[in-house]
Amino acid sequence: MKLARLLLLLCMACMGRVWAVPVALGPVTQSAKLANGASLELGGLGGNLRIEFLSGGIVHVAATPPGVSALSTGAMLAQTPAGGPLDFFDDGSKVFLRQGGLSVIVIKNPLQVVVMRDDGSVLSADLPGGMLWDADSGLVIGAKFTAPDERFFGLGLAGGPLDRRGRLMLMRNTDLAAYSEFSNPLYSSTPFFYGQRDGKTYGLYVDNPSTTQFDLGQQWTEVLSMASQAGSLSYYLIAGPTPAEVARGFGRLTGNTPLPPRWSLGYLQAHFGYASAAEVLGLAQEFRARSIPADAFFLDLDYTDRLFTMSWNPATFPDPAGFNAQMAGMGFKRVNILEPLLTVFDPLWSSYASAGYFATGPDGQPLITPIWMGEVSWVDFTKPAARADFKSRLKSFLSTGVSGLWADLNEPAANQMPYARFDFNGEPRLEYATRNVYALLEVAALHEALTEAQPGVRPFIVSRSGFAGMQRYAANWSGDTDSTFDSLRVQVQIAAAMGLSGQNLFGADVGGFLGAPNAELFLRWLQFGVATPLLRNHSTNTSPLREPWRYGEPYTAVAKATIEWRYRLMPYLYGLFVQAERDSQPVLAPTFFHFPDDPATHTQDGEYLLGPSLLVAPVFTEAATTRSLYLPAGVAWFDYNTDQRHSGGQQVQVAAPLHQLPMFVRAGSIVPMGPVRQFADQLVDEMLLLDIFPGADASFTLHDDDGVTTAYRGGAYLDSLLSWTEGSSFAQLDVSRAGGTLAPMSRVWWLQVRAWGAQPPARVLADGTLLAHAASPAAMGEAGAWFHDAASGRLLVRLPGRGPVQSLRVER
Repeated sequence: MKLARLLLLLCMACMGRVWAVPVALGPVTQSAKLANGASLELGGLGGNLRIEFLSGGIVHVAATPPGVSALSTGAMLAQTPAGGPLDFFDDGSKVFLRQGGLSVIVIKNPLQVVVMRDDGSVLSADLPGGMLWDADSGLVIGAKFTAPDERFFGLGLAGGPLDRRGRLMLMRNTDLAAYSEFSNPLYSSTPFFYGQRDGKTYGLYVDNPSTTQFDLGQQWTEVLSMASQAGSLSYYLIAGPTPAEVARGFGRLTGNTPLPPRWSLGYLQAHFGYASAAEVLGLAQEFRARSIPADAFFLDLDYTDRLFTMSWNPATFPDPAGFNAQMAGMGFKRVNILEPLLTVFDPLWSSYASAGYFATGPDGQPLITPIWMGEVSWVDFTKPAARADFKSRLKSFLSTGVSGLWADLNEPAANQMPYARFDFNGEPRLEYATRNVYALLEVAALHEALTEAQPGVRPFIVSRSGFAGMQRYAANWSGDTDSTFDSLRVQVQIAAAMGLSGQNLFGADVGGFLGAPNAELFLRWLQFGVATPLLRNHSTNTSPLREPWRYGEPYTAVAKATIEWRYRLMPYLYGLFVQAERDSQPVLAPTFFHFPDDPATHTQDGEYLLGPSLLVAPVFTEAATTRSLYLPAGVAWFDYNTDQRHSGGQQVQVAAPLHQLPMFVRAGSIVPMGPVRQFADQLVDEMLLLDIFPGADASFTLHDDDGVTTAYRGGAYLDSLLSWTEGSSFAQLDVSRAGGTLAPMSRVWWLQVRAWGAQPPARVLADGTLLAHAASPAAMGEAGAWFHDAASGRLLVRLPGRGPVQSLRVER
């Protein structure tokens, strides 16, 4: 009875349907063995329960009430059944299943599903009768036991503590500007979380596009529940037991982030209010004159003709192709905003209305909703003909030289349109079953258009809204943020959550979208931005311009140096994206992900790791000159700015002057650094600095390709495995080919060992040849040499020639 009351409260809180009275599904009346699971018929209300074992340590559980169809999301990839024999046994009261290292026990009456690993640890356990359905409202609910120490991480775009336990989290894509720490829902939805208990990690993904709510122990501390407004109760359990394996499982389900064009990892400049081609060209010239690196300008609605879709203002952007060519000549890409709607005054509106290409209202006519742009109708990307026409027009628009697309307002931004009807290939759905995947379907169409219009070129799209699987098509940003220090703090929380949620190319508008940040806030946000995957400076049309030089000196110099560091970091960052595509590992993640066995990391949401090595602690307190942070246990850490070594498992306080971002590097790390460029693909005298943080063996795979095309997928790349090993009397770097067909790039190789010690090495050998001891770094020539700085303890080595050696040995 207590459970029934809880679930009734859950329904009311979740969907606002006060008449919902959920009834438990089951019992099981019949079972049938499948090749990779079982199909179970349900009595009582009726329906079906399906259990499937999938490769990668994944179990799919789908409870479908009678007369209900599963709602596809577009998020899932085709799955491979688990291999090996399937054990199946029905003893009359229970059904036992086992395959691929996982076991499922289905208790027939009351219906209960328990999933276990082969070591006996419980992955998931339903409450008895914990699968429920309300026939009148369509709500489906799953309720599970939670352990007292169980924690939950992820669930996409949301602020608040890293551990989501004790919260209600609603998945309903919503346009909400100037949001705060606990605002929910927001622009995008990712119904996927990491669970941590008994020292093991698992993942759970709910594949349902309708409005879905997770109760993570708020209504009842011992219960996790999931409620979706329509469709079946369909979820995937990923066995783990490490966060890395859970990330791989989620990538297997919904896809990985493809390697983006290298320019998209550079500094990106935007502003709602760049009123003309002349203004943008002038700003581009200013960047180059000041030697401040930048790769792209984002063009907001100012470029359009009266907000008409895919149009150029003939007065202010009279020659789009010429403008794009001039920008390209300076090394700037152009990313144009594109809305998934037409205003009722758009010349295209009438033809789209008559063709049935818009979402419709109850009367079957195009739905017209008021938003800040005026009255608009929403393109129905679930209708193949509408999708094809939009793509065709888009390819024509792209022919003017547009580099990438910026998908905005695609939540959709009319937050309440409950009677909107979408086609879904002739099987119409209302808004509640469409809203969460509207952006996903839109950007899939944009991705197809870009790929067809620019064959062989890596497409770039950034989207405000999204759903699981969005990472296959687009980057994502955190929406319309406030220009405050507290908003910056929340963005650090959100970045970590999005990293866990599969969205690797993610960022927040530098300085905050809304408001007028002072120089201190701008620089602190810029420091955070350069240590996130997507670095974009953007603001609304009522905010002052904030290009990096707008605050004057000394702030301009600090901003320039900060952006230059981002470009120097490019080899490291680019390598992280290679691993994200190949192995589903997050580019940015909370420290919990890499140190799950350290309980202190489970509550650390003010710092994060960029890759496995670089711990970043952004400063989000006004007027701060120091920063306190936690160093995860089990390894030593080096202060990036001072080389000071610290033991892990402790809180430390470090200096944080305005020009400096507090960072630490895990002992036993290689951080490859490149030259400063004015844009990512600029041809410069190539060099590579391997920044070594000693104390343990280390490795890193350096990836070289053209940075632009998809040719790397056919082997046109070079992977170089960099291996650092340490002995009692020596240290050695080995470089070996690890993949690809490209020849090594011609460049100068440097090696820097932090905290080598006060004493210089006895000798340094490159492929067995003794290198000279130079009196200063400036004296190190092409023949190769080494220099030891006694004051800092750093060792600097220039390798001979313009290519890698096979081994570099440093002896004490």
